[in-house]
Amino acid sequence: MAKMPLPWCWPLTVRVAGPADEPVLADLLAASFPADTLPTMLLAEQLKRGSVRYLLINEGQGFLSYRQLFEEVEIYLLAVAPKARRQGLARALLEFLMGALPAGSRLLLEVAADNRPALALYQQLGFQVYHRRQAYYAQGQDALLMEKRL
Repeated sequence: MAKMPLPWCWPLTVRVAGPADEPVLADLLAASFPADTLPTMLLAEQLKRGSVRYLLINEGQGFLSYRQLFEEVEIYLLAVAPKARRQGLARALLEFLMGALPAGSRLLLEVAADNRPALALYQQLGFQVYHRRQAYYAQGQDALLMEKRL
């Protein structure tokens, strides 16, 4: 477990989630992505195998999931509990991950083009759009593919 004191936030605890954290992660998924939740069986399998890693912040206030293949890291999901939003937890998770990766790593993520809060955060952290997928999501929004090189 790593403590991460931040000047603009209380001391945070970030750790890798395991199978026992499945109920907390499932609740966060349902609250953050109600129309497009990860099936519970897939979540359980990912936690069991470790094929996708989940970083859990403050014992369930948020999580970040990602897969690393050599120097390429694909960020899949970033979720914060509704009552804990706008407190810097998403930024803290991203900064924690970036701080744990070696120089030369390439981070990739996808975000809905109309998700202004997420886009602002990613841009503040140095992510840049490298591709746009037209009408990618079920509701017709475009998807922006973003990257950052460390």
